[in-house]
Amino acid sequence: MRDHFCTLLGGTASGGEERGSPTEVTGPREQKKNFNEKLCLPLSSEEIRWALNKVKKDATPGQDGIGVEMMLAEPLFEVWMTLFQVC
Repeated sequence: MRDHFCTLLGGTASGGEERGSPTEVTGPREQKKNFNEKLCLPLSSEEIRWALNKVKKDATPGQDGIGVEMMLAEPLFEVWMTLFQVC
């Protein structure tokens, strides 16, 4: 799936790079290429933790029955990380 979207967005599908500060570019075309390449990088654990912590603490479970407590439980973090990476 990642390879498909990387190709679709004009980036590369090679992983293993770390997200860093944007590199200096000279024009809009280079900026677009740089942005597309960053979209193809794997999610970091910090990004996933940030997203999980953005969930409202008093939210009721949805149709899947997953409550906020389950989402924020540390033993399940690896499960969420794997799920988000696959998606």
